Amino acid sequence: MRKLLSIICLTILFGFSSYSYECNLTGYLVKLPRLIYLSVKKIDVLVKGDGKLLGKTNTDKNGNFRLFFQVSRENEFRFYAVPVKGDTVFLKSVTRFENQEPRMVFYLPSKK
Repeated sequence: MRKLLSIICLTILFGFSSYSYECNLTGYLVKLPRLIYLSVKKIDVLVKGDGKLLGKTNTDKNGNFRLFFQVSRENEFRFYAVPVKGDTVFLKSVTRFENQEPRMVFYLPSKK
């Protein structure tokens, strides 16, 4: 009886915990050749999951960045870039990642 009670208590304690893991995303921010005036150096890149900010970093001089964030039960991940203070550019929306260390390329849109 005591063993059964222990099993039930452990199932209740750990059975309903949310599954989460740390995502280590390697990204590359690429600008189109028409965007001569814009540098890809020190652009803020951020990710939001279901409306809340999960992670933020900035690019190096070549547009490369690493972004660490916790993935729980978010339905959608949206990536944004902030090239100029106050200007936020939507980059891409993702519903899931193939592994815990994805590699992604993001393109800055151009003005037409």
